[in-house]
Amino acid sequence: MYPPILSHKKTSIKILSILLPFILVATPSLTTAEYSDHILQVSSGTTFGLGQILTDLRGVSLIFVGEQHDDTRHHDLQLRVLRTLHNLDVPVAVGLEMFTSKDQAYLDSWIAGDLSEGDFIGAHERNWGDTWPLYSSLYRYTRERGIPMIGLNVPEEITTQVANQGFSSLSAEQRSTLPIVSCDVDREYMAFIRRALLAHEGMEEGRTFERFCEAQLIWDTAMASRLVGHIKRNPGVTIVVIAGNSHSWRPGIPEQLDRFTEDIDYRIILPEVPPVQTRRSVDRSVADYLWLMR
Repeated sequence: MYPPILSHKKTSIKILSILLPFILVATPSLTTAEYSDHILQVSSGTTFGLGQILTDLRGVSLIFVGEQHDDTRHHDLQLRVLRTLHNLDVPVAVGLEMFTSKDQAYLDSWIAGDLSEGDFIGAHERNWGDTWPLYSSLYRYTRERGIPMIGLNVPEEITTQVANQGFSSLSAEQRSTLPIVSCDVDREYMAFIRRALLAHEGMEEGRTFERFCEAQLIWDTAMASRLVGHIKRNPGVTIVVIAGNSHSWRPGIPEQLDRFTEDIDYRIILPEVPPVQTRRSVDRSVADYLWLMR
């Protein structure tokens, strides 16, 4: 099940490659309702509280908790998951779409207490724009508790170049920090990416589609690779992955994880986002759990 695509006229490949993670979520939630304490286990159709699913969560290496980037309610849910695990003495770390791996030093210095909040805000804004208020509670909590954070993303200039010229255009130096990427996706997901491409006036099939597809996959593949590396270096730690819904759902980072290794156990929690991501539309091909609205 893939959500519908919004139409955006006259959008360049550069902008399109940056916007797709937002487009994939389709439309913003049309309700301001608060989230309940009920979490739907998609496989069984049964609802539980967060405390009741901890037995399932605490033994895995990765917990993806999706978000629409501008929805404060989703950030509250993410922090609830992290706080609950930490309070149970589960060794945790946080994987961030919001930081590139090249800026890992800023995350390390922030957690160590060696970086001022002003300097860290600057680092965040260079990576993720003027969004500090949305993530400040999470950042402050990790610093107070000494919880490691991991920058997962790739620089914007990389995805832009791939979208315009293809993965093969990257230099040897650029490719040295990246896994090999090709447009190798299942038929349904390929059709979904094609709809995203063709929803934009002036976009065409052929090589344009292949480059577009590579640009989208480079995010998920690179972030999956970095998560695998951290798990291997830090066995026994549960990483709470903070990323957009389009990266957190099963066809995103989790699909690429499965291509690297079958030895990593993970769970996916997505927030209910009416009208496109609801208890009626989400199945196991998308997530393990859906956090329900009231």
